Amino acid sequence: MMQAILIDPYTQTIEVVEYSGDYKDIHALLGCDLFTTVYTEMADTIYVDDEGLYVEGQRYFKLKGYPQPLAGKGLVLGSTDDGDSTDCVSSLQDILDIVEFCPEGTYVEPVMTVLPIEDDDDFDIDMLSDNELLEHLGVSNEDEQVIRAMAEKAMLHMLYGGKGYEN
Repeated sequence: MMQAILIDPYTQTIEVVEYSGDYKDIHALLGCDLFTTVYTEMADTIYVDDEGLYVEGQRYFKLKGYPQPLAGKGLVLGSTDDGDSTDCVSSLQDILDIVEFCPEGTYVEPVMTVLPIEDDDDFDIDMLSDNELLEHLGVSNEDEQVIRAMAEKAMLHMLYGGKGYEN
């Protein structure tokens, strides 16, 4: 069993829980059918309901330094460089220090932003490497690592039908 931390905005509690390592248990702990990961400056990963913004009467919590409230429960787990789950690095107190529960009635509008990349005479977008594209978009090296990790997990998520994956 792995040590995880469960953030529950409904009861406004944060507690240490055990996680078996089976992705199906993330669904059960979060109370959702589809989960996604949130990457922050913490060493850990936070799992949340991927469809949480569409739940009526949803409750939210905020993390210091994260730009928007997160919908539903959150599960904090550590991860290896390969993306496998491990015990969370953060202590219960670390999480208590950065979580703020949003008041009942908080609503977050689901939004998707598309950033156009314009072709011009200076370069052909189709010929850019991943690194060149990230540089063109002004992505820092630190952000690049997060983006690559998110893309890798998103790809695994898509390949396995949004139901998680087994190693």
